Amino acid sequence: MHPMGLRPTQESPASEYGSGLAEMPAALLAVVDPDSVSMAAETHLRILIADDQTLVRKAVRLLLESHAGWRVCGEAADGREAIDQTRELHPDVVIMDLSMPNMDGLEATRAIHASFPDTQILILTLHHFPHLAKVVQRAGAQGCVLKSDSNRYLIPAVSSLSNSQPFFAA
Repeated sequence: MHPMGLRPTQESPASEYGSGLAEMPAALLAVVDPDSVSMAAETHLRILIADDQTLVRKAVRLLLESHAGWRVCGEAADGREAIDQTRELHPDVVIMDLSMPNMDGLEATRAIHASFPDTQILILTLHHFPHLAKVVQRAGAQGCVLKSDSNRYLIPAVSSLSNSQPFFAA
């Protein structure tokens, strides 16, 4: 059984579905199994990634999109772009770097939290300093994870925020 509730169509020949399908492998021809899809359709989480480093954004995207039901709806390279993308795309969760050009992550977090209070914001940063959790919470973030711990904590952090539960691992 496919994780999204799809199953190969073994019962019906591909030719019944129209031209060109007869050449397709059976594994690519699928029908929906309604018993296993209901939750997948309801748990679609939209995520925006804001980080000035393209490589970090791509790696975070790969990690997040490996989780069923999660989709990265946009990327931003600085704080101003993160605000614009949030206004345009209405993500459920914003993953925000602290150190970015044009506008830093704390200032962008304050602006997003003020305008979109239902959007959950997770700080993902290289910087660890005393009282980091308090500083980002005051700015409006609901969570914080160090980039060095992202393989271990990023998925649980996003999952917690998606349920309106804070997550601080920094």
